[in-house]
Amino acid sequence: MSAVLLASTREQPPVPGAWREEMERTAERSRDRYRALVYGDPDFARFFEQFTPIAELTSLNIGSRPSKRASGGIEALRAIPWVFAWTQNRLLLPSWYGAGAALADGPLETQRAMAAGWPFYQGLLSTLEMALYKTDVGVAERYLRLVEPELCERFWPDIARELEQVVARLLEISGEPGLLHDQPALQRRLSHRNPWIDPLSHLQVELLARARDGRADARDPLLATITGIAAGMRNTG
Repeated sequence: MSAVLLASTREQPPVPGAWREEMERTAERSRDRYRALVYGDPDFARFFEQFTPIAELTSLNIGSRPSKRASGGIEALRAIPWVFAWTQNRLLLPSWYGAGAALADGPLETQRAMAAGWPFYQGLLSTLEMALYKTDVGVAERYLRLVEPELCERFWPDIARELEQVVARLLEISGEPGLLHDQPALQRRLSHRNPWIDPLSHLQVELLARARDGRADARDPLLATITGIAAGMRNTG
């Protein structure tokens, strides 16, 4: 109700055609880059399965439906467990991958004008910025010890570059010195969670290694870390 009232009282000038064209270009470029990573190499499914607790979280009794629609790879996986798994390792890859290349390819001054004058674009960048602030690449890198070295070498450098690129471009557009710099209350709320979630993430990496080595005694505490991280991040998928 609050959002509707605020939007209704705000002047809504026509959106310039150039802005819509830039948004279409951004969406197309981002989609193509994202799909090239996820579907371009069949071994990405193995990387995903080793890098995230996707197999383990399906043991949790919290879903109304199976995690997959049918037999198959990533394309058969439902959206919620897909995002849930990337949230668990703190990378949140579906939230931002592809946006860095898409934004960097566009005209900076046009993007700044869009951010200043188009509420839709403002909301898009704000949501992207919040997801990036919740991303913790240092914690995510801990999960790489669970992945075959060859798969790490093939996929991780590109992912890390894309993350650096999207953060840098967002700050160029906003002109701010850091993510959520203009939203200190939200920044404080999100920062407050990390000291509580980080220990669970480090425990999860160790428990995943033990569970995958066949240690039956690791299963229950591992599932506890999954529910704990989901509660702390305020997000499952």
